[in-house]
Amino acid sequence: MRSGGDPTAAWVPQDLLAHAWAMPTSFAPGSDMEYSNTNFVLLGLVIERVTGMPLAEVLQRQILDPLHLDGTTYPSDATMPTPHLGGYTLVPGPTLDTTWVDASGWNPSAAGASGAMISRADDLLTWGRVLATGQGVLPASAQKERLAAMGTTNLGLGRFYGQAIMCADQWIGHDGNISGYNTMLRYNADTDTTIVVEATGLDATGTPPRVYVIEEYFSALATIPGHPFAPKVIPPELQIQGLVPRP
Repeated sequence: MRSGGDPTAAWVPQDLLAHAWAMPTSFAPGSDMEYSNTNFVLLGLVIERVTGMPLAEVLQRQILDPLHLDGTTYPSDATMPTPHLGGYTLVPGPTLDTTWVDASGWNPSAAGASGAMISRADDLLTWGRVLATGQGVLPASAQKERLAAMGTTNLGLGRFYGQAIMCADQWIGHDGNISGYNTMLRYNADTDTTIVVEATGLDATGTPPRVYVIEEYFSALATIPGHPFAPKVIPPELQIQGLVPRP
């Protein structure tokens, strides 16, 4: 169990859920939609209950091995592979401290089933197409259902969310971040193109006009196959100039 604010200590799903249950609800059930990592933590427990196996083993057997994702793991501790991208972040607190710290050794179990995985860019390129199309892991009926779900939910103007997939400007996939690391992974069916952007830091760091940095890089890369992507701009009221780091 993680205690005393130690970022290297381990979490178990029950710890994560205890924090979630202590928070107020955002709206009445069934009245709105909001992305929640807690739902994926719960899903991980459901998978373990149904299969009778640890989540890491299920992922290995049903996804990583069949797709030959040899550089991807669901780690049991905070050990990072060598070499790896250094991950830097700001430490949250009551006051804004713009000193960046190395989070590479922080325990990813704080994300649990919502994203405590380590991967390489080449594996993510393979996974991006599978994630968007379902090919290799899902029957056609399940893929049809998850795509249809995107028509009923949204994450903002022109940005939709289905069953664990996002869509914006016809680029389908998912984004993720954990302390020190940000990844944007999307696939476009018209051009059969997968793009992965990995970056350290916070996804919103930058200078005015403030955009999500990984989306800005993604937008530049999306012009190559000829299917544009408009990066999300941070609303002025949420822009914090103090996020520009200092040594």
